Amino acid sequence: MELKILDRIYVYENNESVLEQLMDDVNQFMHESNSVIVQMDIDGQIVFDDFFEYISDRIEEIKKIEVISQSVEVFTNEVLMTANEYLERSIPLISLLSDEFYQGPKQETWEQFEQLIEGLQWVEQTIQYVSHNKPSCKQWQETFRWSTELADLEQAVKQQDMVLIGDILRYEVLTRLEMLKKELEQEIHNGVISHDLN
Repeated sequence: MELKILDRIYVYENNESVLEQLMDDVNQFMHESNSVIVQMDIDGQIVFDDFFEYISDRIEEIKKIEVISQSVEVFTNEVLMTANEYLERSIPLISLLSDEFYQGPKQETWEQFEQLIEGLQWVEQTIQYVSHNKPSCKQWQETFRWSTELADLEQAVKQQDMVLIGDILRYEVLTRLEMLKKELEQEIHNGVISHDLN
């Protein structure tokens, strides 16, 4: 089995005993090149996550693995852009969602609410990643934690307090997301300017 990362090629036997060495080689290369894995092309199949589990399940038959990577800086900037696009779509919807809870939620309202909770969890993971990899964003990890809001929402849902859910969405979640959006836009703007100067 052949592993290709940029211009480097590794060769392994097709058995379980090489899996740990393969993972070490990939992780070491990513560390040394300050890169992240974006995807792997494994015998023509594009895999976006759980790479090593996918490899482990097919270790005896794989012929070629190509690792597609990006620099941490480029990947982090793309993550910032994706998060900003998500907020552009989500912020107007949160206000509408809040109104629906004030008026009495329908089935669709609850489905959108569940999607929002998943979105907030994704935003928190994104913020943790960005603050870890971009020194100018380090403080975001503390500023934009959702644990309090999520706990408050959970309590309001248990109590079936629709007005409280609407209030938390409007005055806590929406406010924090608007703050985060300003920070994201500033960071993106600074990144574009600094790249233009180089």
